[in-house]
Amino acid sequence: VGNFDEFSIDLNDFCNQKFTFLDDGQSPHVQVPYEQAPHLSGLMGFLGDDLLDVLVVSIGADGNVPNPKHLELTQGKTPRVAISQSGNGWMTDEIKLGAIRQWVTGKSKLGTVRTVMNADGHGSNTRQLAVCKIMRDAKSVLVITPAHCTAKGMQQMDLKKGLISRFKKAFRRLMATE
Repeated sequence: VGNFDEFSIDLNDFCNQKFTFLDDGQSPHVQVPYEQAPHLSGLMGFLGDDLLDVLVVSIGADGNVPNPKHLELTQGKTPRVAISQSGNGWMTDEIKLGAIRQWVTGKSKLGTVRTVMNADGHGSNTRQLAVCKIMRDAKSVLVITPAHCTAKGMQQMDLKKGLISRFKKAFRRLMATE
């Protein structure tokens, strides 16, 4: 049994903790509309107790590969991290499909044993028949719960002490290191 979910890290969040990304000269923090805030998006998942490759999506030109220097940051890391980009830094159907293909053809057990994978109702899961086909071909039953569902046992990635929450805390500590 496994689970995967998208997440976002709002980089303005660190303005409250020793970091100032924007300064209007009067106030150390400028409020930015959520959709325009600098951020990273990602995709995390697990199968049993194995963490699947982590995908990080940054802002960049659609259809282009990320800067080679960014890709160097991921080499030899555990867990394995892949970097992608989209025009607004959010998950796209194409990026999600590529990530799931990588999970199925990569080093995880996904695709080699019968599994049940749980995901939420994010559009990149529900509007693509290709995602369902890849999972079916990988001997996996894909269970879709309502988007952003945090009910215990249904969307484990969103839980208060879930994998995404722990990842964000670790990222905050990393960014706050002086």
